[in-house]
Amino acid sequence: MLHYQTQTDLKHYLAICHIPQIGCKKLQTLFEAFGSFAELFNSDAATLHHLGYSHAQAKALLTPDYTRAEADLAWREAGGNRHIITWFDPKYPACLRQIDTAPPILYAQGQISCLSNIQMAIVGSRNPSASGLMNAQTLSTELAQAGYTITSGLALGIDAKAHQAALAVSRPTVAVLGAGLNHIYPRSHQALAQQISEQGLLVSEFAVDTPPVAQNFPRRNRIISGLSVGVLVVEAALKSGSLITARYALEQNREVFAIPGAIHNPLAQGCHALLRQGAKLVETVTDILEELPYAVNKPEGAVHTHRIQVSKIEQYVLDLMRHTPTSFDVLIEQTELTAPALMALLSQLEVRGLIQATPSGYIPFLERANEIQCA
Repeated sequence: MLHYQTQTDLKHYLAICHIPQIGCKKLQTLFEAFGSFAELFNSDAATLHHLGYSHAQAKALLTPDYTRAEADLAWREAGGNRHIITWFDPKYPACLRQIDTAPPILYAQGQISCLSNIQMAIVGSRNPSASGLMNAQTLSTELAQAGYTITSGLALGIDAKAHQAALAVSRPTVAVLGAGLNHIYPRSHQALAQQISEQGLLVSEFAVDTPPVAQNFPRRNRIISGLSVGVLVVEAALKSGSLITARYALEQNREVFAIPGAIHNPLAQGCHALLRQGAKLVETVTDILEELPYAVNKPEGAVHTHRIQVSKIEQYVLDLMRHTPTSFDVLIEQTELTAPALMALLSQLEVRGLIQATPSGYIPFLERANEIQCA
C-alpha cells in the first residue's frame, strides 16, 4: 500500500486522480501496488500495462500534469474553512469508505466534523406536493433532533426542505453537490449553501471549478447514500433521481425508507415501487428510529470523566478488534447486526475516539482500553 505523508505526496495524489478515464477501482489497484510515489514514478510503462493501464494512461501516470492539483491546493489555501480529503486522510468518512466506488477525493467547505456524524439521507421530488414538503420538514426536524445529521443533494424541493429543517433547529446538515464547490447549483440556493457551509458541510467529489453537468448528478447520488446509514425517500415519481439514490443504498447495504401516498398521485409511485421491493414504510419518525436505534441521541448524564461508558454490544465489538485491522465484513459476520446498524455503531465509537477506521479495517485505540467501562 502506497505511503502518503507529505504535502508533495498530496500534490502527486491529486494530479494522478485528475487523469481522465481512470476510475475509483483502478486507482485503488494502483495505490495498493506501490509503496511510495517515488516507487511509482520509477516504474515503467510495461509494469503499468500489466496493471491494466493504456499507453496514454501509463504516460500520464509517470509524468503527471500538476496544473489542476495546484489549482486544488490554491483553492484550499484561500481560506473559508476549505478542505481536501483523500482516501489516506483519517477524516475520510468511514461509511463512505465501505462502498466499492468510494471517491478518491472529497472537496469540502464548512464543518469537517460533520463527516464523522451519523447521517440520514433525505431525498425526493424537485416539484413536491404541499404534503411532501410538510413531511420532509417534519421528519427532517425530528431526525435531526434525534441525533442524525441530515444529508441531501441541495436540489430544489425535498432536498432543500430537508436542509432547511435541520438548520432551523440549529443542527448540522451535509449537502452533496453534483458540481464543483465554486458552482452552486441551482443558483437560487446560493444563500442556502452559504448557511450550510457555516452550520454544516458542503461536499463534492468534483474539482472546484467543475460546472453543473447533467450526468454528474446521478453519479453524486452514490455519495449521498454512501455517507448515510439509511435513505428516506419522501416523494418520487417512477423515473425520479431519488430512486437512483435508493438503488445505490440497496447496493451499499443501507436501509431504505419510503413514505406512502395516494395511489393515483404520480409523486407516490416511486415510493410505492420501493415499498414493493422491501423498503420500510414510514408514517412517523418512530418507524425509522426503531430500525436504526444506534443513531438516537441519548440524554447527557453525569459520567465520571475518567471512565467511558459503553453498551454491551459496543463492548462486544471492541472485543472483536485486535491489534490487526478488523474488516467490516468480519464484524458483520461476528455480530449478526444489520449493515446500517453496525455502521452507526462504528461511527459512534469512532466519534468517541475509541476506534479508528483504516483502509484495511477498524482498529481500537488500545491506549484507551483502561478508560472503558461496560454499562
